[in-house]
Amino acid sequence: RLNMGFSFDTGGLLHNKTLLENLLLPIQYHPDLKTPESVERIKELLHRFGLSSSSDLRPSAAPGSHRKMAIVLRAFVLKPELLLLDEPTVGLPASLRHELKTFIIEERQKGTVKHMFVVSGDREFTDELIDVEVKIQNKEFLMTSLSNQKVVPSCA
Repeated sequence: RLNMGFSFDTGGLLHNKTLLENLLLPIQYHPDLKTPESVERIKELLHRFGLSSSSDLRPSAAPGSHRKMAIVLRAFVLKPELLLLDEPTVGLPASLRHELKTFIIEERQKGTVKHMFVVSGDREFTDELIDVEVKIQNKEFLMTSLSNQKVVPSCA
């Protein structure tokens, strides 16, 4: 579980905590992981994605794109090997979508993120990130390898 990061399409933030406090939750639930480096990582993420100005706001007072970005960024706090993202770009401006894609590519190149599952209709976002596309059609999984555009048989 500590090697997994996930973000919800909507929700997932505690409304009685600030955006910063919401991002700190994973390391608060795992006190042995609370290090100055992990807190610094969160501050760097807030800065990189332009959320510093909203970090002390509760979700209801923060702009919608900042709330959504905080939901997605919380998935990265513990440097997960497995990343599960549900519609990570909905409600984000183009600049944040691009920065998120760049960040994910960097994390994969560093070897931090080894496996990723993304549910998204944003092809511009996913095209550079995914190797295999899975569609559910007529109660069957259709998997397409995007590296050679070949349909891969799947288990039903």
